[in-house]
Amino acid sequence: MKVFLNVSNHPSDRWDESQKKGALELFQSSGEIKFVDIQYPQIPPQATLGEVKSICDKTMSQIKSLVNAGDEVVSLCQGEMTSLFFLVPAMQALGIKVFAATTERVAVENGGIKTSIFKFCRFREYPTL
Repeated sequence: MKVFLNVSNHPSDRWDESQKKGALELFQSSGEIKFVDIQYPQIPPQATLGEVKSICDKTMSQIKSLVNAGDEVVSLCQGEMTSLFFLVPAMQALGIKVFAATTERVAVENGGIKTSIFKFCRFREYPTL
């Protein structure tokens, strides 16, 4: 089975077609993929690095419970910066290819109020260290 783990605060059912198509292109073969949304962990700004790791360990336990042997798994992982240093390598160690979504920011000003719109461009794979 092809599984796309969406570890972010942006549910996949709200993605536009270009982002869903981009997710499909990350797999080596064609066919239907299963999207699994995992809420990105809430990282309190006051948390110590040890507390951040503990929170990420819980998220990794959830991820491990969702991955089956033989599945082809890729993941979007976007959230609090220091927690990414725990989550991304841990997922890569499980054989999961991990990506970030790149966007183009378009600023629109209307009546003195500036609104930013983020347009999906592509997925970029995190490097392995």
